[in-house]
Amino acid sequence: MPEYTLEKYVGTDCVGCGSCVAVCPYDAIAVKIQDDLVQPLLDRNRCSKCDLCVENCPVFRNKYLEPIRPDVSRIVGKPYRSFIGFANNNRIRANGSSGGVATALLKHLLDEEEIDYIITAHQHKLIAQPVILKESKDLFDVQGSIYFPSFITEASREILSNPGKCAVVGLPCQIDSLRRMEATRKRLREKVYVHLGLFCSHINEYWYLRYLSSYYKGLGCNPLAVSSRHGSWPGSINLETSCGSITIPHPKVWGNIPLLHLSSPFGCLFCDNHMNTNSDIALGTLRVLIPRVTNKKDIGKSVVTAYTKHGLTIIEDAKRKGEVSLKEISAKALIGTQIASITAKYLGVPMRRKIIRHRHMMETISGFPINYVLISLLPMINSYLGRRSELRRMLYKYRLLERLLNLYQTKMQRLLLKATSKVMRISTTALHEL
Repeated sequence: MPEYTLEKYVGTDCVGCGSCVAVCPYDAIAVKIQDDLVQPLLDRNRCSKCDLCVENCPVFRNKYLEPIRPDVSRIVGKPYRSFIGFANNNRIRANGSSGGVATALLKHLLDEEEIDYIITAHQHKLIAQPVILKESKDLFDVQGSIYFPSFITEASREILSNPGKCAVVGLPCQIDSLRRMEATRKRLREKVYVHLGLFCSHINEYWYLRYLSSYYKGLGCNPLAVSSRHGSWPGSINLETSCGSITIPHPKVWGNIPLLHLSSPFGCLFCDNHMNTNSDIALGTLRVLIPRVTNKKDIGKSVVTAYTKHGLTIIEDAKRKGEVSLKEISAKALIGTQIASITAKYLGVPMRRKIIRHRHMMETISGFPINYVLISLLPMINSYLGRRSELRRMLYKYRLLERLLNLYQTKMQRLLLKATSKVMRISTTALHEL
């Protein structure tokens, strides 16, 4: 039986962006969740082996096609201007744990009739799915952050079939894939009015919900539904299980297992685009306070970056009409707000790409400082282990492992902190040169 490229080179490394489904001319692909892992399933009776799916797949491109050492501009982009701010609508801000600027901008575009509808993700029971919103009042139902695969790019077919122009909200892998599709499809390009990108370190496999259920409600309790992260900073999720419901604060949701990449799809580890540099406007949570630029009152606000003149025009118009309050920040401050994620990608991604392409691990790591090697290799090992059902069963069952993971995570954080000053200096210099 022949090896099909999508199954061979992507398989369970899938991040669930949905681009393969969108580009397949024969409807031969479906992205499914099997054994709590996202993976593409191929109908071999329909597949023509055209390989359009892998040509547009962000996992395949990041693993095998992108430069081994990414340019700093790929990681932090070439922003026109950057801001810290929040939505002026009290309801939007109260329900948005990171300031609610994304929701405020989308509401502004709908109210001003700049767009006819929005494509974004909605957490429906356990699975996040793309939805189409045509009225600003519906935005409140989908407000919040989602940390699981959401298949947004699948909805590109809906863009072509729906009249009018739209705004697309997506993660870096989704916006990158959509941009590639637009490059060869003029009609699609003309119908997407604006790309709103979200910062992303990585998402989580759906088995992590099973872990949270067993950890907080007991072994044998299964997840039934989960909400997006919402509410005032730092926000929380509501998890409904077969043993009852629980509200989990965001710092507990984003605990040791996600931070160590145990719950990360393997494909996320090769992505260097944390700040969604191909979007018109990129938004994320303010994570780090920058002396003389930000203070404690800024926590819970949005970091907003315009990567195109079109995006900057939208931001300025929304600010002028009172939809958002924004304070401009420097390029250095922008990098500082996301420095941990930038450091992890700048140091880790090149070595991982080299290992996966050349397979000669000892040759690849020789000559590198040991902390760089550990930052690169340990997430790969952790993510690989997280795909083993035997390890996941141990995590569900033995709480002692959480204490060991806590020690492990502390060591990893120290390794990253040692490297952040160097990456900060390199990134700031590169942005000034751009």
